[in-house]
Amino acid sequence: MDRQITMRMNKPSDETHSALDARVQGTCVALAVERDAPLYGLMVLGPSGIGKSSLALALIENCPFQQTALIGDDMVALSSEGADKDVLYAKGLPPIEGLIEVRGFGPAKTRHVPLAPIGLAMALSDQAGERIKTTENWVPEFANNGADWRAPAVPNIPFLRYCVANFAWCDHAFRVRTIFRSVLSGQSG
Repeated sequence: MDRQITMRMNKPSDETHSALDARVQGTCVALAVERDAPLYGLMVLGPSGIGKSSLALALIENCPFQQTALIGDDMVALSSEGADKDVLYAKGLPPIEGLIEVRGFGPAKTRHVPLAPIGLAMALSDQAGERIKTTENWVPEFANNGADWRAPAVPNIPFLRYCVANFAWCDHAFRVRTIFRSVLSGQSG
């Protein structure tokens, strides 16, 4: 059975605004899965300290095409504004744009792009669980004084849970890139 997964975000400041324009806590990379293919955003979610930045850095540094780039670390803007209103874009935020948190060191510059359409949302977990499935959708919602407010015309984004236990970060980068390529081509795990 398909389930809807929700993520709470800050409500847009302009309530009459018809397109989504909000921020979400997480890390997003523009992931290259083939040499000449367009970049799509991988939105990485999870609790503080789970390894969102470590996974993003491993994906960037281990990209065989040297194209994967950071969109935003810790906080990312989401927007449905653009040429294609059915696409949800992730954008980096100043003053942290182009910076990624390296545990034990602090913010460091890395290859980055200003925005990309989101192709997949992934929640990291340190609990080994069931087989990875991509039958769920990540649907952003806003909290508004205790009442939920759903953003209009937001496309469904494939969502999966991914366990970061038992492997080195470079191994996760290879596995996640393969999963991402499969999801973009229509495979659902």
